[in-house]
Amino acid sequence: MHKWAQVMEDEVRAMDLAAGFEFVAQAQHNLLNPGGRATHISSRWLRHLRCGQIVPRRQRYRLDNKTGEVAPPQCMNCGDEPWRPSTAIKPTARDLLYLVRFEARGVRFLKIGRTLAGLDRLPSHLRLGAQVLQVVESTYDKVQPAERNIIRAMADYRMTTHPFTEHFTTAETFRLGARPIIGDLATWVGRGTRDRTTEWVQRYSR
Repeated sequence: MHKWAQVMEDEVRAMDLAAGFEFVAQAQHNLLNPGGRATHISSRWLRHLRCGQIVPRRQRYRLDNKTGEVAPPQCMNCGDEPWRPSTAIKPTARDLLYLVRFEARGVRFLKIGRTLAGLDRLPSHLRLGAQVLQVVESTYDKVQPAERNIIRAMADYRMTTHPFTEHFTTAETFRLGARPIIGDLATWVGRGTRDRTTEWVQRYSR
């Protein structure tokens, strides 16, 4: 496992533990009801420390109805109120969706990504030599699923390796042939999208 992946894994486990859920295993399993039908499918299983039940992690893009924040795990056994970290991302937070082009060591490829205000994700790619193709801005609740949908739609163009695997994975990287298929990022995000491409090109062309 790469160092960046281990850091992310440690952060997720620490957040779950703070919420009262202890990591048990990471494996794809179905949780069956008495009739033998799958009721839940999860690749990540946690023990709820309050009731002791082992449950699937149920955090995937669920919003807390009370706060509007992206909520951490909730126990499906006892229904315990989810713990909400102060760092939870609000759906209305401003978020950037970007597409950049890399060329290094004879390899050329595209990378899709998103970054919240104040994070160094896009600038770090540009410092590695990436060229900005497009940057759009909207809210987190629109940008996050747009990025996920692009990654899913471009699965056939996914890179198997690239020169910067120490900095980011291959999941968000595609062969150049994906560019016309991706098209305008704004069409993936939807209404209310602002194009910020010129601003970012000018910022790093000085």
